[in-house]
Order: sequence, then C-alpha cells, then structure tokens
Amino acid sequence: TAASPGDVLRFGAVLGEYSKQARRNILVSWLGGEPLLWPPLFEISRLFKHSFGLRLGVTTNGTRLKSAEARERLIEDFDQLIISIDGLGAFHDSVRGADGLFAQLRQSIAQVRERKAQRGRGPLLRVNTILMRDNIHAFEDLCCALAAWGIEELTFNALGGRDRPEFFPEHRLRPED
Repeated sequence: TAASPGDVLRFGAVLGEYSKQARRNILVSWLGGEPLLWPPLFEISRLFKHSFGLRLGVTTNGTRLKSAEARERLIEDFDQLIISIDGLGAFHDSVRGADGLFAQLRQSIAQVRERKAQRGRGPLLRVNTILMRDNIHAFEDLCCALAAWGIEELTFNALGGRDRPEFFPEHRLRPED
C-alpha cells in the first residue's frame, strides 16, 4: 500500500529495457501481504506485460479470486498464479482464520481453470504451502487433492519463525517429522 505507482512503473521500465538488451525473459512476481488488494496492481501489471514485455506472477491467499473481474485480469495478463494453501479443508480455514476459505478456493480455482480452457491460455496454476508439524502428515493427501483441482505445480517450504515467533516453537518441524 505504500509503494508509489510512479516509482514502480519507472522500475518496470528499467526491467523491460534490461530484458530487451540482455535478450532475457524477466518475471516480476508480486508477493507479500496480499498483492491483489493493492489498487493499481492490475493497471500496472498490464503495462509491465504489454508495454515493457515482462512476464508476471502473483502469490495470493486467493480471497480475491471470487471476483470474476480479478480472475479475468489474471488470466489475461499473468503467466503464473500462485495460491497459498496451508493444508486440507478445516486445517487451512483454521490457520487462515476464515471458515469456508478452502472450499471457496477450490471453487475459484475451478473457475480459473474453466476460463483458462475457454481462452486457450492463462497462467500456470501453482500452490505454495508451508510444512509444519500440524500438516506434514497430510501432505500426500494435499498433493492429491490439489492435482485433482488441476494445480500444475506445488512448491513448499518449512515453517519459519521470524514473522511469528510465538507460533513457531509449537508448530515447527522436528527431525522426527
């Protein structure tokens, strides 16, 4: 929310120029907090893609995927859509503090997949998950569920403790996990 759209556009122009000169594809991936809540995101992303020749990704908690307009903009302009999912069903909802979110994500991802198929193009669908003591036992089931949803890639990492030191000790992975 604090980023100056003008500064971001100037940086995008520099990246676009570098991409052309170096003959390299550049992927700009919006992440941190909830990027889809930044009001100028879609307008700036469109310029990054079509004016500067940059590739685009976004990591989201998925709540904005309920919006048909947001889904359409993601399909039109983005190369990667990464959704943060913490585990199956009630576990994800509990960690995110939002009852029904997991089911909503399943529905929203199905809508993205359907529209992507209709258009014959769209972003790579990826999920990122954080492995912790509470969800590692269901990791295989999560992978199978996400594959059934049409998720094309899964990335994961172990729970870190810097951003939530009060949460980390009881939920971190142990060697036996």
